[in-house]
Amino acid sequence: MVIVRLTRAMGIVALVLVVGAFSPSELAAQEDAGRRISVQLPSQGVAFFVWGGGTPEDVVSEAALQGCGVSSVWATHNGAFISHIIGAPAFVNRAFANRYPGDIPQGEIVGVVCEKIVPPPPPTQGSGPDCRTDWPEIIRQEVLPRIKPLASVCYFFFDTLSEAEVALGRDLSDKAETYNRRGYVAYYESPAGRIVVVGPGGAGRPGRPGGTLTHELMHSVQHLQVVLSEAGEVSGESSLRDAWLATPAGEALLELGGWTRTTRPDGATAWEARDNPVPYVNSPFEAGAEMATIYLNPGGVAFTQQEQATWLPPPFREWVEQYMVDQ
Repeated sequence: MVIVRLTRAMGIVALVLVVGAFSPSELAAQEDAGRRISVQLPSQGVAFFVWGGGTPEDVVSEAALQGCGVSSVWATHNGAFISHIIGAPAFVNRAFANRYPGDIPQGEIVGVVCEKIVPPPPPTQGSGPDCRTDWPEIIRQEVLPRIKPLASVCYFFFDTLSEAEVALGRDLSDKAETYNRRGYVAYYESPAGRIVVVGPGGAGRPGRPGGTLTHELMHSVQHLQVVLSEAGEVSGESSLRDAWLATPAGEALLELGGWTRTTRPDGATAWEARDNPVPYVNSPFEAGAEMATIYLNPGGVAFTQQEQATWLPPPFREWVEQYMVDQ
């Protein structure tokens, strides 16, 4: 194990280096536990560690779980340091991209600079049921490889609202109208980063095959975008929606669709758009997640070709490709 930390005390910067090594069994244990960073990162400072495998974006999302807001990812090549600066133009990161055109392999020594503190999400397990990460095959093969959600995202399936209320220990009466109308309801919990799907045959996939979980996973993508861009604090569903609108992806969609927030006679606010290709969705936050779901179209059966052509015209398809999915 290699850890480097920069700490400040009385105006003096100190470099602390701890050197060790991971055995193959320790690396295997790290992988089995679902962790790719096995050391405790500082909230501010520098740390080097043996990486469990994945892209620079995966490093960022994993580090965020420990409260480390990564500004850059580092590695070495031919005895020199190379860096991936978060948010920098491609030419700035060219040396890193040439060295690692895809994933950074498992076992590489990777460094991060933590320059901002990111509150980690609360634990997803407790006295209630375990939050699942055994994603259905259609999601595991066709969706997750192409998106960047929170590394900690997980899901629950329940048959009925009453079952979900007991298991989760919360009142879900605000979901009853949608549940009664559709026969199922799905939502994304923030800041916990958990997906809850409730409907008959909860062990299956209520709604369009694969589409329900994909849509909620896109909210986790939006959540990570908020974390990485420091667009705002996420303390609940409404704060996540508002914070995402201040991210580059959110601002681009607001401009593309001409979205404006209006006040109704009863004092409530509502969204209106000059151009919203998914008119059955009534906010830019939901429209962004839905258009990405239409684009991914898990299994090729969640949406028909006609629906894809109607609900994802070229300008919005380009937005999805730029901000929401990997090519």
